[in-house]
Amino acid sequence: MNVRCPWCRAETAWEGNPWRPFCSERCRLLDLGAWASGRYAIPGPPVEEEQCAEAQTELGMPASRREPPGAVPTQGPGPLRGSERPPRRKPGAGETEDTP
Repeated sequence: MNVRCPWCRAETAWEGNPWRPFCSERCRLLDLGAWASGRYAIPGPPVEEEQCAEAQTELGMPASRREPPGAVPTQGPGPLRGSERPPRRKPGAGETEDTP
């Protein structure tokens, strides 16, 4: 069964693909980076500053890694739209358009 890579939209095999649903490790890492940078976000109600401090304390997070009081949390620009996705890479040496 073939699927489209969620990042670059290249068609790739599902079976035997160590990076599935992505076509390559590169696409997997690019998507992970988008999540880590806050570019993707799961909608939910705003969290109060006090709730954040309690959760950070429960997790054992050192005070130096916490946001300063009154800091405004940053939000990424949201999920990528089709037109904002990186262009599909060109085949390298020994590859064809059909090779992911």
